Amino acid sequence: MTYPLTFWLTDIVSEIWGRARASRMVIFAVLANIKRIADQSKNICDQTVFAVTGITKLPKAYRILFLDRSGSDLGQLAVAIGRHHQPNLIDFNAATPGASQGVSSRLSNFLKEQGLPEVNLETERLEELAHDISGFEVLVSVNGKYSEFIDKVPFHTSALNWSIPEGGLREQHDALFEHVSDLVDLIAGPESLRD
Repeated sequence: MTYPLTFWLTDIVSEIWGRARASRMVIFAVLANIKRIADQSKNICDQTVFAVTGITKLPKAYRILFLDRSGSDLGQLAVAIGRHHQPNLIDFNAATPGASQGVSSRLSNFLKEQGLPEVNLETERLEELAHDISGFEVLVSVNGKYSEFIDKVPFHTSALNWSIPEGGLREQHDALFEHVSDLVDLIAGPESLRD
């Protein structure tokens, strides 16, 4: 907003609603300009770093949390699929309410057969992540509705419910692979998927 326009609007507002609102309007205009200056200075800093070092700004690493029930292995399977096909741009994690869960022997054997990673697949205890939920861009319930796991979705976080068929790990793997691929495609673009 330009200064002449700000003063003109301030005069109109003060005539209609009084001086207090007009003063608040001027303060908001000043704060908007300060925010704009801060954004421009951040861009100048990024350009300076690139000019000096040749290093562009690091890409954002997205964080996805799979919400699962203890003993179902779906969250861990989704994490293994995600980490195998998108290891760099997206940080995949799984959480279960009540207690953390290690990799079951059934899932471990299946992961070995499929050539999927089985390192660091232990789920985190959901209650321990309660203060950190807003740090995830996407929450995905792979077993039920996300509202069964968390009371309120943080403002800048998206939450999804995936319907995964009951049955063997093969069918669940195929369904999860489709969902994870679609999600990665949506977040990072189709060229980001690794075969």
